[in-house]
Amino acid sequence: MVEDRLDKPLIEAAVKYAAVTRLQTGTTCVADVLEAPNALPGALDIEAQILEEAGLRAVLSFEATERLSTENGMKGLEENKLFIKKMNARERLIKGMHCIHTTFTCSPSFIQLCRRDADETGAGIHIHFEEAIHETHESLKRYGKYPAELYDELNFWGSDVMASQCVKTTFRELDILAKHDVKVSHQPLSNGEVGGGIAPVPEMLQRGMTVCLGTDGFIVDMFEVMRSDWLLHKAAKENTAVMPANTVFKMATENAAKALGFRGGRISKEMKADIIVLKSLFPTPVTPENVIMQIVIYASGSWVETVLVDGKIVVKDGETTKINAEKSRKGCIRAAEKFWGGV
Repeated sequence: MVEDRLDKPLIEAAVKYAAVTRLQTGTTCVADVLEAPNALPGALDIEAQILEEAGLRAVLSFEATERLSTENGMKGLEENKLFIKKMNARERLIKGMHCIHTTFTCSPSFIQLCRRDADETGAGIHIHFEEAIHETHESLKRYGKYPAELYDELNFWGSDVMASQCVKTTFRELDILAKHDVKVSHQPLSNGEVGGGIAPVPEMLQRGMTVCLGTDGFIVDMFEVMRSDWLLHKAAKENTAVMPANTVFKMATENAAKALGFRGGRISKEMKADIIVLKSLFPTPVTPENVIMQIVIYASGSWVETVLVDGKIVVKDGETTKINAEKSRKGCIRAAEKFWGGV
């Protein structure tokens, strides 16, 4: 696996440019899963330092998995646990959460260890869940149960769990997730990138589930993600009433904050002071009644002019103020050449 080759200098170069691209396109908070099993321990500390210096809010986790070995998986669990105890004790931009990979790379006992750690620290859990049909088939083959049923049997589910992807999740499984108030990170463009399919998000929303928007790959512009979410489900359901703009916008803002366990996503008293200012490049008149739809349909990360995180300006006139964008880009290119040169 390519992530097995990641070391700390490569992580540093990638994170620096990732921070630039997210901030410049208007993202104020990320939930990132670091996959680098041979960069332990201390990989999360490197990522946290860079993101904090850049001024980007983040909830970070390390992907703990037994794919290489149980011993390596235990190191991943410990990485998360130590990071959470260090970062979550006081108010700061960077927090930690627990993370495991999937039911086909983690044994039932390993999954239960993650649950135990989360109960001990009070931090949430981020998992990959049914991104493709492989996990479903493997779970049925090994355990005779759908993945959601296996997790349920292990007493893993809770309102502190965020499941990413959920592309192949059955309606029967959605009932289980909804019962436990599991949050979902929907990643429509990334699912398209890997040919995974389209997640049953309308059915999640019908069950009252908290669904937020994300990306798992090279796509960084969340305005693109919003617009795609608005369009894809209409096409899939052949119904223009599906996934209205207000719902999509809430998924990218308030629901995202809720899924990560903090008050934010809208401009209001006691909310996090994370704000972006866009250039008004709309081709049609904007009114209070249609502004959300206009943003979802037309807006772009290239329109971002100013970004404030925690009340501090981190992007001004489209340029990052705390991290050198061009230097970070060139550093990422050099790191990528080194990384792929060894393949």
